[in-house]
Amino acid sequence: SLFFCGVIYALSRWKTPVGFYTQNTVIYADLSLLVLLFGAAVAAAVSSVMARRSAQLQHRASRLHLRIREQDICIPALADTGSALRDGFSGLPVVVCTQTALGAWLSQYPDATAAAASCRGFRFVPVRTVTGRALLPAFQPDSAAIRRGSAAEIPLDVLVAISAQEDKSAPAVVPACCIAQI
Repeated sequence: SLFFCGVIYALSRWKTPVGFYTQNTVIYADLSLLVLLFGAAVAAAVSSVMARRSAQLQHRASRLHLRIREQDICIPALADTGSALRDGFSGLPVVVCTQTALGAWLSQYPDATAAAASCRGFRFVPVRTVTGRALLPAFQPDSAAIRRGSAAEIPLDVLVAISAQEDKSAPAVVPACCIAQI
């Protein structure tokens, strides 16, 4: 939209095309209904193709490999470019995992807090989302790595927070700073 606006503005300053009028920095276009509908259909088609392409980008879907107390866990992870969650004490990025994703390891403990407390670096991480605020139990895994497709694993130095909210589409959410390493 911004690019299109700039092109139209530049055209109006350079040479006003036939059917375009400017008044008080507003550009009026005298277009027929057929041209307007055809232009809208083309713009919608191009936007749809671009949206599908960006949704298929490989950097969004990754595999998170965690080693916790001699257990290896491999979780599908969603890269979240909007997440800037970091631990307030260590400054480490925080990966948020669902309880279901950590199920095999978590089943040994009465609750998520007890499980996180059994690991090194245990603390509560304050999280603010669009749905509200929460304190999530977090810990530092023995090792963590992320892999995209057939690329080599990249080791991560992160904390893992355990979320009570289940999300089958994103069992683990990896913050933006970890994505840059892929």
